Amino acid sequence: HRPTDGSLIRNSGNVLQKILSFIPSPPDKKPNFESGNVEASETKSRVERIEIVCYGIGKVGSSPIAQYQLALLLLLIDCISSFLSGKEGKVEKEAIVIRFYDPVLTKMETDVLTSLGLVLIQTNEQCKRKVERPTIFYMPHCARAMYNNVVWANWGTSLGNVAILGNSFSTYGDNSNLETKENRVQMESILKIIPHVEESRIADNFTVSGIFNDFSLHIFKLPEKDLGQAPPELKSDNVGELIIS
Repeated sequence: HRPTDGSLIRNSGNVLQKILSFIPSPPDKKPNFESGNVEASETKSRVERIEIVCYGIGKVGSSPIAQYQLALLLLLIDCISSFLSGKEGKVEKEAIVIRFYDPVLTKMETDVLTSLGLVLIQTNEQCKRKVERPTIFYMPHCARAMYNNVVWANWGTSLGNVAILGNSFSTYGDNSNLETKENRVQMESILKIIPHVEESRIADNFTVSGIFNDFSLHIFKLPEKDLGQAPPELKSDNVGELIIS
């Protein structure tokens, strides 16, 4: 069953508002937060399309941490669906597409996720998915190389269509001088893009500690001029914890 208590995500209202504002919408259709909900201010159905890509969710059949993180993902999907549909509207079938991949998932776990409406990514992309429409990457507590590859794959104007829910980039930046050379190589794209990131910290007030700590929303504010050349591609032979099947 889907979780029904929306307080887990609604307690981070400012972050939720930024997530919903990330979804393109006509000027007359803006999030309505005054009423205490996340529905669109218009009742007409919205047909804008958004994708959510979930990498590294973990073993949802046996890990309590993975189960809590999956619950937050499902709550986020429900909030976005409510926003897209409006008070009386209906979400178009293809308005939200949720994809997932983690090589540790069993067939049973994969079947459970697909029964919830998620779509399995058939190949290991090593997090190098280049997006063409607004896409939220949901990646709680993933390895730095995974975030790095998302940024690298979308370097340039595509980053304007990317939002990342995951480990704090600013924390990576603050600690970068303490990292080994090998670890810095794994996050070159992260370190280079930090000046153009709008990061919103998610309050770590969940009842169970260690589930959503150091968790942030990252939206990219691109400069008028070009970002310049992308850092070198991170090869699979030196990515450390990067998911590899």
